Amino acid sequence: MRRVSGSVLIMGVLVTGAVSPVFAQAVETPAPAADDEGFAQMQRRIVGVVGAIIDYTRDVRLTEAGLEAVLEHHASINEIYDDGAGSRLVERAFVDGRYDFSVIVADPAYQGWCRERGLEPEGFFRELLRLQALRMRKESLAGLDQAREDMPAQRAALEEMRGQIQKDQYEGALASLESAAAMVEETRTLMEGLPVPTEAEATLLAQNEERIAETLGEGPE
Repeated sequence: MRRVSGSVLIMGVLVTGAVSPVFAQAVETPAPAADDEGFAQMQRRIVGVVGAIIDYTRDVRLTEAGLEAVLEHHASINEIYDDGAGSRLVERAFVDGRYDFSVIVADPAYQGWCRERGLEPEGFFRELLRLQALRMRKESLAGLDQAREDMPAQRAALEEMRGQIQKDQYEGALASLESAAAMVEETRTLMEGLPVPTEAEATLLAQNEERIAETLGEGPE
């Protein structure tokens, strides 16, 4: 068992399901996720992108018109990535060690995509991110709570294997579990900083839950 494997699974809770493919790309790293350097880099990117989303959507409220625009155009936003000039658009927001979403709003490929659809670039992107933030908070906290509940069983399973594996393997696996447990709590604190829906937003989300889940689940693998 690799030392950081448990923590990498925790990161999977955040990237898989909690964030659409468009924004999951923002935390990808060229280094293998299972080694220490690659994991640390992924962790920094997740903290960075979540922090940027919190700041960027702080004063934004999801409206009915905004949600309709997101649901209508979300699938086609992937068209921006179809050519070399527009590829990895979200990753372009990572500048000087932090995410600056104004870079995306000003990007010619994104601007052109919005013009073709009659969308106001900044307003559309802010409501898109607001929807992502609300969804990310709900789904990631649920996943992290499940990971927290699973920890005792994983520890018990490791103890059952203790006499069947080498001491260094046991110690490495134990360190991995302890690292994962700590990561659950740290990440939970981070995700709790994401916005809580207003009463109007909560109603809007509940009324369109099936459409939102279906739409945000679309995209390239």
